[in-house]
Amino acid sequence: MSRTKPINVHLAVLAFVVLPITASAQVHVQLENAAGGSALVESDTRFAFGCTFQTDQYIDAWLWAQLYLYLDGNLVGTDYTDGYGQIGGAAWANAAATTQNQQVDCYVDSNIGYGSANGYLPGMPDGEITQSGGWYNGGTTHVWNQTLTGGGNYEGRQVVEWNAGGGPDYCWYPGSQIDYADHVTGGQWTVQSGNTWGPDVVGWLPVAVGYYRNHGRSPCDTTMIQDMRIDCPGNGCNSNTVSYVINTLRLGITDTTVWSERAGQYAERIWP
Repeated sequence: MSRTKPINVHLAVLAFVVLPITASAQVHVQLENAAGGSALVESDTRFAFGCTFQTDQYIDAWLWAQLYLYLDGNLVGTDYTDGYGQIGGAAWANAAATTQNQQVDCYVDSNIGYGSANGYLPGMPDGEITQSGGWYNGGTTHVWNQTLTGGGNYEGRQVVEWNAGGGPDYCWYPGSQIDYADHVTGGQWTVQSGNTWGPDVVGWLPVAVGYYRNHGRSPCDTTMIQDMRIDCPGNGCNSNTVSYVINTLRLGITDTTVWSERAGQYAERIWP
C-alpha cells in the first residue's frame, strides 16, 4: 500500500521540539544514573534516550511501521512492529556524555504515513580556567572569573557551587564573634558568551580581617572545597546537575595583607 498521509508519532529524545504539521512529538531524556544525584560527574554521566510512536486512530487494516533512532548520524536503534487496527513501538539507546551536544534524530516509516523528530543530548564541560578580576571594590575580597573548557557551547546554561567540605578555619576560636567559615555559600551563575561565568568572590570581609587582627589571630586562613556543577537542560533531566570540576578555595589574613586563592590562582594585597 502506498503512503497516503503522515502519521502522528510520539518521539522521545531530549527536549520539547516544534515539528512540522506532519507529526507531533513529546520529547524527553533521562540521565541513566540520575538516582546518584549528587554523585553524577561529567566523566561517568550517561543518557538513556529514545523514540516511541503510536498511530493516533484505529484503522480497519493491517499496519506495519519501522522506527529508526540515530545519534550524530549513526543508527543506534530500530524497532519494527505490525498489527491490525492500531500499532506502536519504541527504540531506546544509551550514550555517554561528551563535551559537545549530540544530535538525536528519529524517523518512522509505515504503510499509512511517516513522522520524525529531533533533539540533542547536552554537552558537559570538562573543566574551567580561572583568571583574576582584581579586588572587589578595592577591598579584601578577590574577584575570580572563569571560562568553561571542553569546546562546546554552554552559553545560557546554569553553573552552581556545591559544598564539598573544607576547613579547618584557623582564624576562628571559641567565643569568636565571626562565624566558623569552612564551606561555600551555594552561588549560582549564568554562563555568558564565550563560555564565561563569574564573578566568584573569594576572601575575608573587612570586618573579619579587622576582628581577627585585633584578637591576635593573624596570620591565619581557611579552606573550602567547591564542587562546580552545570545544569542538564531539557525535559527529563529531573533538575539534575553534573559535576565538572572540584576546586580548592583558600582565604587568608596576615598582619598587613589579605590573600585569596581559587583553583591554584593566587592574589595578595596590602590592606588597608
